[in-house]
Amino acid sequence: MVDFHTRLLKNAAVQVSDSRPTAWARVAELTLDSQPGEELRTWLRAQFKEADHLVVKDPRLSWFLPLWRRSAEALGVSPRCATVLRHPAAVIDSKQRFYGDWQSDVSRTAGWLNQALFTERATRDLPRVFVRYEDLLDDWTSSVARVGNQLQLRLIQDAPAAAIVGVHDFVDLKLSRSRATWDDFEIPAGLREQVDHAWALLSRFVEGETDERALLQELDDARADYIALYGDAEAIAQSSIAASWVSAGNGSAILKVAGRVPRPLRNRLPLSWRRAAYRAAQGRGARRPR
Repeated sequence: MVDFHTRLLKNAAVQVSDSRPTAWARVAELTLDSQPGEELRTWLRAQFKEADHLVVKDPRLSWFLPLWRRSAEALGVSPRCATVLRHPAAVIDSKQRFYGDWQSDVSRTAGWLNQALFTERATRDLPRVFVRYEDLLDDWTSSVARVGNQLQLRLIQDAPAAAIVGVHDFVDLKLSRSRATWDDFEIPAGLREQVDHAWALLSRFVEGETDERALLQELDDARADYIALYGDAEAIAQSSIAASWVSAGNGSAILKVAGRVPRPLRNRLPLSWRRAAYRAAQGRGARRPR
């Protein structure tokens, strides 16, 4: 499943910690094709020939929740969602340690917010439960029991003693190596404020929120605020984006494409594209694109 998700993300030009709100639409459009659904249903059929329950754990899964839901329901399977909440600072610290600095801390922080808010929205009309990572390590029996009760999973509710002992031997408190603090990171104040707010909202699911309608509205507002923040950041950084595009040698590609587009349509291209093509043409001694 990791390979399956990775391949689809690559085809959609989306990364696991993508911070773009529009990335969700790119992935959704890709999975409307019949091939991924057919591939997933074939795999699921094989799994359910072996067992009555299947757990899939992969951070990439959140990008494909609609695809999984359609595929499961087509086979008469009832999908249920368990979301592990880990403090964003601990997530960023962990990714920095294991995946290096190819992606900045700021971008990863925005990616956490993007994924957290849109995953919450995508699971609303499914049986679901939220579990804090720290709670799971501190007292896994209580956390897992709550999962079993909220999702009505007899596999958990009727777990034999031997299975419980096996989990005791498996859970290792030393797995938690990252601190839930922003002390070591320099995150822009606006983004940091939105991330902290989203973390507080999502934590209320664990704490037994009584007014879920109000909480969902606050999450909708938080998602809208992030979309606006990202849009502002994109608009501010447009010059840097255009400059990096040209410096990477893509200005000439824009020029070649623009030269084949009829003038009325060419004039409707983004101004930054036309300017980048013009600068590339100037460097090559070509005519200015009209």
